[in-house]
Amino acid sequence: MDLSLDVTERNGYTVLAVHGEVDVYTAPRLRERLVELVSQGKHQIVVDLEGVDFLDSTGLGVLVGGLKRLRSHDGDLTLVCTQQRILKVFEITGLMKVFAIHMTAPEPAPGSDPIELEIPARAEFVALARLVVSSLASARREIADDRIDDLKLAVSEACTNAIEAHGAGEVDERVLLRWWEGDDRLRVSVEDQGSGFDPQRLRDHPPVTDPERLNFERGLGIPLIRTLVDEVDFTPSQRGTRVSLVMYCGPAEPDLEP
Repeated sequence: MDLSLDVTERNGYTVLAVHGEVDVYTAPRLRERLVELVSQGKHQIVVDLEGVDFLDSTGLGVLVGGLKRLRSHDGDLTLVCTQQRILKVFEITGLMKVFAIHMTAPEPAPGSDPIELEIPARAEFVALARLVVSSLASARREIADDRIDDLKLAVSEACTNAIEAHGAGEVDERVLLRWWEGDDRLRVSVEDQGSGFDPQRLRDHPPVTDPERLNFERGLGIPLIRTLVDEVDFTPSQRGTRVSLVMYCGPAEPDLEP
């Protein structure tokens, strides 16, 4: 079966959509395309496997090699896949712990490059992140003030988690924020360089009426984030965790006349 490889640029990522079967015959084409993209300076690559009908160990080796190549350029290779027959191959080989695997690819955005803010992984810089995000959001008149407050709090929680992920690491460690603006949404990502964090491993909190709830001083940030924004995606990897926050932009409420 023939293999098709389609490349698009989305939200600062290069998305390589793969269609067909990836085996010993077709895998070299995938390898060549990945090498070509990296040589063009594309260091944030998403490989979309939703159109893949078959993937064997040769194809896995190509993806592992691509990930290694990108990380040598301080980049990353993430995957999109929901097909159980493909995910099973990653589970059996243990590569689920190596790759960040998403359910969907980044959506196209009308803007070009994202706005980036890099802060030291220290608590005193969280306020700066809030200030920048609120200033950018305020420029969009159709967002109500209370929604801007929600976004500020969600970003603050994500930055706090990112800083804590670094622990007592080196002082030159950084947290990277990226901002994209679409016609109907804002997207903010917060990336750390910690050991990786899987929110699915968090213990469920008891109901608020249960006295045991008082024993849970931590772990409140993730539920807050999920409630405050319209979409959230946590992508853990060996190089850290990326939290992607999406807020849809409705019109701001008009001021009421006295």
